Amino acid sequence: MPAHLTAHSLLLGILLTMAPASAQTPTTTSTPTPTTPPLKLIIRIRATVRCAQIAAHSNAAISSAIRGDQNLTTAVSALRDINLEPDTPSRTQGLHRLDAIGAAIARSSRNGDGEIKALRALIAKETDPVVKKQLLDFVNSLGGAIYRQKKVGRDLDGFVAGMYAKAMYHVDEDQEKMMIYTNGRRTFTPMQGTGSLSIDSAPDRLGGDPITRPLDALTDTMMARIAAGDYHHRAARITNDEATAAQAALVIANGC
Repeated sequence: MPAHLTAHSLLLGILLTMAPASAQTPTTTSTPTPTTPPLKLIIRIRATVRCAQIAAHSNAAISSAIRGDQNLTTAVSALRDINLEPDTPSRTQGLHRLDAIGAAIARSSRNGDGEIKALRALIAKETDPVVKKQLLDFVNSLGGAIYRQKKVGRDLDGFVAGMYAKAMYHVDEDQEKMMIYTNGRRTFTPMQGTGSLSIDSAPDRLGGDPITRPLDALTDTMMARIAAGDYHHRAARITNDEATAAQAALVIANGC
């Protein structure tokens, strides 16, 4: 089973086992059947206000993390499939889709951050050092996963913004040569140029050191594939954080 599915299964399990008990009075006093989930039974019988608060905020944070994972998977797939050839409908549609995915990641991470902050406020009031450590283990791990998701979302936004900016300021190689010969300097940064133009003495438009190597010949579509590989690699670290959080949450649930 893939690692990310294992982490998701653990987190989904915690969502079920840490669900706050209903406030309604049971309609029967019969002994629970053997199929009743033991942990759920303990929660119903022994749940306190503290446990209910922990469960509510933990469930919400876990839900946000899972949504973030789903959006991240969608982003990687979109970057692998996108066609960013200049002046094509597919480019515009693809960038709009990436923009929407980035916004979704931002929403889930923002919601998750709010729940993590609420849990940290509960931890600050906790007097039992053992329980406090258990809560910190959970919050630090899940908070780390949500933070990593937020960083991927920000990087995705930056990628999309860079593609839009590149289209706005794009010049072809002949125009770039003319700028260098007439003004003595490059008008656009290397990432905005095209082809394999090599200039040894003309600095870029932001100043600094002269350009001493050929421009990279990567196309925008190739850059999207590179971004997909990077985000996929970073998702493994998110999965590790979530797996650690799920194990810590089991300990907390057993204590309630």
